[in-house]
Amino acid sequence: MLDMMVGRCQLSKLYAYNGLMLSSGTRIDGIDIARPDRVVVVENEKFEVSSKIVTVEGETVREGVRRYRRVESESARSLKVTRFDGEGLISPEYAKLIDRKFCGRHIHHSFQVRLPFVKGMLHEVDFRNFLHSAGCGHVTDIWGSRHPVDGVDVILTRSMVKGLGWMEENHLSWNGYWERFTKYGHALYVTNAGKPKPERYTELNYQFLNTLSMTEEEFRPADLPLGWTYSPGIDVRRWITKATEQRYYDLCASHAYRLSVFTEGNDVRAKVLRKNPLFINEPVFTDQLDAMAKHTLKQYALGRLLVEGDNRFLSGDLLEFLTFLIDHAEAFRNADSRQRTFYSAAMSTHFKPNSFYAPGAAYEPGDACPLLRTHTSPGTRKYSLNPTARRRICGSITSAT
Repeated sequence: MLDMMVGRCQLSKLYAYNGLMLSSGTRIDGIDIARPDRVVVVENEKFEVSSKIVTVEGETVREGVRRYRRVESESARSLKVTRFDGEGLISPEYAKLIDRKFCGRHIHHSFQVRLPFVKGMLHEVDFRNFLHSAGCGHVTDIWGSRHPVDGVDVILTRSMVKGLGWMEENHLSWNGYWERFTKYGHALYVTNAGKPKPERYTELNYQFLNTLSMTEEEFRPADLPLGWTYSPGIDVRRWITKATEQRYYDLCASHAYRLSVFTEGNDVRAKVLRKNPLFINEPVFTDQLDAMAKHTLKQYALGRLLVEGDNRFLSGDLLEFLTFLIDHAEAFRNADSRQRTFYSAAMSTHFKPNSFYAPGAAYEPGDACPLLRTHTSPGTRKYSLNPTARRRICGSITSAT
């Protein structure tokens, strides 16, 4: 790819990087992205921690087969952790352009993107205004080149660019990358985007069910009917499969819910139903409702259950990310009194350690919220979040397993 010759390497990584090209996504054309000064790559800052290390060690059992075992260090070790791994920034103006190409409107503010040998998240942040306010007008990339910030629309971190080593081996510069990008007709792909509004329910996949500890009664009480002739919501008890069974019942039998599926929008179908709700019984509506009910039933059978909560992209403190971009020498040299005040405030303002912020939840979090994070390695990371403000859901992380 990109006319690069790849020598000895770890094949699993090569296959994974090539597999990025097979990601399901929306191709975004007509955004003039192939400009080296428009997209810059900056370093990932690192911080050092001391902790016990849990890892796996492998040994060859026979040719082509390896056995792995869990290993935990007896004492704490010092290790460096990459900040903002896989995270980058996108300007509001460019985010608006991409989102309109993506969905016709500007309603998303975080994008999961793919480029040749590039993957990660882009968060919409007005970094130009921030840097100018701190008396800084340039961004320095990983090669030491300085770029006027007014011409930058996308800031990638080193961890997002997966082929840097091969680019160096092939003497391929960042300018050369974009030349070959254009030569072979590549484009930016959006594979996912942040939800435009909070959701009350999210999907709990089968991996989570395997790792959660629960009783049979918590999963589904034995005395419940196998088919519902009344709404599951009438039963005051709570169990894991309840929300999914409620959704299926509503799609099949709740007149109000069936109407709401269409009337929350503002298209022709919504206007028709608002004028005459009896049209809900016409095939154009019932066919879609039946398909949604069948899909819910299939997901139920696969263990993909609905639970109260929502899916969110995790991020570090983006204000801290912005401070890493400041050229301190330039800021000290050029800043006026107002910019120096801004600079001092930015450098001294830090998000409280072991805290989180999740604004606009559509559900009531209760006394504690479980955070379930999928991971590339087998298993699931589980955290307990203790909210201090219900509607914003901000608070502290008190335990993790």
